[in-house]
Amino acid sequence: MRKRDYETIQRLLCERCSLAIQGFASGEENLKVYVFSIYCAAEHGWYVPALNTQAGFKRVVQKSSARKQGQDLTGFFGVKFNPPDFAFFDLGPRSNELEALGYQYSTYLKTCGVRRTVEKHKQMFVDQAILAIENLGQSFELLNRTEDFVAYVSPYDADKATSLSLFRRTVPSDQFQRLFPETIAFEETKERIAGRPVEEQIQFWLEMCVKLSLKQTSGLETLDVTQHDALDNLKELGKVAVSPILSVIEQYAGCKELNTRGTQAFAEMGAFTCEADLTHLLLLGIIDIGYGDVVIRDRLGCLLRQVYNENRDKDLSGLNPSLVARALHSLFPRRYPKPRISGSTNHLLNPASFGLGKESGT
Repeated sequence: MRKRDYETIQRLLCERCSLAIQGFASGEENLKVYVFSIYCAAEHGWYVPALNTQAGFKRVVQKSSARKQGQDLTGFFGVKFNPPDFAFFDLGPRSNELEALGYQYSTYLKTCGVRRTVEKHKQMFVDQAILAIENLGQSFELLNRTEDFVAYVSPYDADKATSLSLFRRTVPSDQFQRLFPETIAFEETKERIAGRPVEEQIQFWLEMCVKLSLKQTSGLETLDVTQHDALDNLKELGKVAVSPILSVIEQYAGCKELNTRGTQAFAEMGAFTCEADLTHLLLLGIIDIGYGDVVIRDRLGCLLRQVYNENRDKDLSGLNPSLVARALHSLFPRRYPKPRISGSTNHLLNPASFGLGKESGT
């Protein structure tokens, strides 16, 4: 991929977005447009233009998001600013030439063996969407916009920090603060916590993980914060967080994992209990951190025996055995193979490979 290829991508993307906006603006739904976004997948080479109106947002909430409230609706990662939730997604006629260049780009990424080069090209792909937003001023004039109208690039499958960074590249700081004061407040909280000793940081974010997962009072209720945000901060602390995280997993792994179908708990929370969601989240966090020593290995082995024995005779197993086995394989791949999991019952199909006997689990 050469510089002129990206210049062509930007031109074609601008053309597609302009045509999409013109088509929408000529219709009767063009009223109180509060957002336009280019949904961008730098990993796969595609862009999707999308917008929403206040009426469209209300329709989406009534139809499929009635149970959501607060930040889940209007926060930075809520329905209101998430392009796939917009009433008007994948707008306008598609460009065959743009899609062909996107395919050429994604093929190049797959064949390029240099990680730094791949990241450079992914950034260039995203930058074309940013430039397109900046060049669509005349087209935006065709829309009946609200006073707080925003236009931004929304990345597919990116972390919160990346999404925030891209949003702020095309939205003025004062407007961002008016829209998401809770996000600003959370960033200030993170800065304050980062000034503490590492042990206190780990304790704080672990406590937030637990409280937010178990729906307990956390002190962060007014902020746009989830247990996933707390875990992200734990993961940033690296290997020193693994042992404390595992201690919490050991504390909650023995709790009831599955809600009974047909009960109120199942209707409100789904298949898994809050304690199970917490355990699953933290196990995935350990896998993401990617560190384990002999002590961690032995503790995970003991934990696997415990959760395997609790689940092996059940018709439907919880996810704890498979996730602990995944952690062992991920951290110690030379010692433990990839776990084989039943697609219908969630049971671990190769327990002997993890030192688990059929009867005793030892």
